[in-house]
Amino acid sequence: MKRLLTSIALITAVAWMAGAAIAQDSSATQTPAATTLPVTTVPAGATPAAAPVPAVPAEPATVVEPATAEPGPAQAAPQPLYRINGGDTIHISVYGERDLDRDVAVEPDGGIAFPLVGNINARGLTLSDLSKKIADALRAGNMLPNVTDPEVTVSLVKSSGNSFSVIGQVKQPGTFVTDTQVDVMQALSLAGGLTPFASKSRIIVLRRDSGGVQTKIPFDYSSVEDGEQLNMNIQLQGGDVVVVPQAGLGF
Repeated sequence: MKRLLTSIALITAVAWMAGAAIAQDSSATQTPAATTLPVTTVPAGATPAAAPVPAVPAEPATVVEPATAEPGPAQAAPQPLYRINGGDTIHISVYGERDLDRDVAVEPDGGIAFPLVGNINARGLTLSDLSKKIADALRAGNMLPNVTDPEVTVSLVKSSGNSFSVIGQVKQPGTFVTDTQVDVMQALSLAGGLTPFASKSRIIVLRRDSGGVQTKIPFDYSSVEDGEQLNMNIQLQGGDVVVVPQAGLGF
């Protein structure tokens, strides 16, 4: 019996040693070999290069459309202010002074007579110019020292003095009366325009001043028509005469 137990112990020991040997071989087989990583050697004192930064694609630029100004409403050209001429009739009133409310005839030389003021030359003045002139005279004479410019009102009753004549080579020559200022081109249009025999380059405007002296103002229809010498297209004054000579004839 003792010999049997010894044999069993020996067999058990051998079996245990064999199992341990098999387990050790299995562990050695499954353990992976160590991986050797590449090493980059940097020289002493050198600055290592920065790692490249991946480029970020730029966003497309925003296209801004140019602002387009919307056309504004068309505005009519301002009308020239009316200027008083000899032969006109005007109405003058002063606020709060009924005795000074009246129609006044403008003399051929442009003079008017008004109470508390006396004689004033109104020729060539606008209505507002004459209002201020009368107010200044009333204050200066101490007749109405506190009167203000807006308290003196001048209005046009009749524009008989704003007349001009067009003679010569026009289709409808004659004398015209208007209540607005008229330039030479407008006057020729009122006269029906030039005839085929008119000399466009030798048209003249005859004008007489308050002293009776007459002057001659040249007008070149072709230049004004082409937009070259617009300064020649002057405004006419009361009593002006536009003369359109025949081509080939002097004046």
